[in-house]
Amino acid sequence: MGLLGRLLGKQEGEESVPLVAKEALEEALTFQVLLPGRLAVDEHGLGRALRAYDAPMAEARVELTQDAQGEALLGLVGWGRHVIRLVGFHSAIPEAELEWCYGPAHLTRVSEARVREHHSYLLLLYAGDEVDALEQSVALAAVAGALVVCSDALVVLNEAARAAVPARMLTSEGAGALERLRTRVLPLLERASS
Repeated sequence: MGLLGRLLGKQEGEESVPLVAKEALEEALTFQVLLPGRLAVDEHGLGRALRAYDAPMAEARVELTQDAQGEALLGLVGWGRHVIRLVGFHSAIPEAELEWCYGPAHLTRVSEARVREHHSYLLLLYAGDEVDALEQSVALAAVAGALVVCSDALVVLNEAARAAVPARMLTSEGAGALERLRTRVLPLLERASS
């Protein structure tokens, strides 16, 4: 079975342990990552950035492919209990979604003009086995931080919380990087319903 089947939550045989997304979760936590240029995410570069992020992510894997029409990038990212669906779009995020999150954020560390002129974006959807919403957010934020390294991400939006942070705030490497996300950065992207 290929990546597309596993994106939809279909399991392969037991002989391998591929990344498999859970079937669509009703309340799946999502982040959107805005990119300045065309959608170009290097599978190997993203994998290296994830594995360097923090020790618990040393076994992180990435699988990416284009959809049949070449209009979207599809993929799975995962380590341990975490699996994240990645869907990339070769267009700007809809203006209403940008305003919903970016308008109230009053970001000063990212040029507003650069954000408003972005050319593509990625949707990160949590699809793993972790039930703790904070740990799901940490996993999404770590992937967003790794995307800064390999695709120069601009800003990360959390539509559910109507929040946004400069993507560079999520970059970190080495021991304690995930803990820094938990304590310093994620309160800014905190889910409104938590």
